[in-house]
Amino acid sequence: MKLTKQERQIMIEIFKSINGLFLFSLHSKLNLSPKELFTAIENLKQNGFLDVIDDRVTITSEGISFAARVLLKPQINIQDKELSKEEFLGKKININEFYIPQNFEK
Repeated sequence: MKLTKQERQIMIEIFKSINGLFLFSLHSKLNLSPKELFTAIENLKQNGFLDVIDDRVTITSEGISFAARVLLKPQINIQDKELSKEEFLGKKININEFYIPQNFEK
């Protein structure tokens, strides 16, 4: 399942909390509009990832397994495909050897 940015932020915040979060806490932490917050929570509820009981949003066991599988895996995002490892390798510097970075003047 593909999550929106808001849904991803909500899942991460609730996953980090122990007993879930109140709706106002989510609103103040994420700076989302009430409409965005409620639509994202409703979508996550319909998918079985969250429960809302008395204004407290908690994560379900299905939500925990989804967060562990999808949200917490490292994401590698290389912006420029021309960058390669060779560009970052240089001459090995010995201990106490004089060194000036290439972009020192900037």
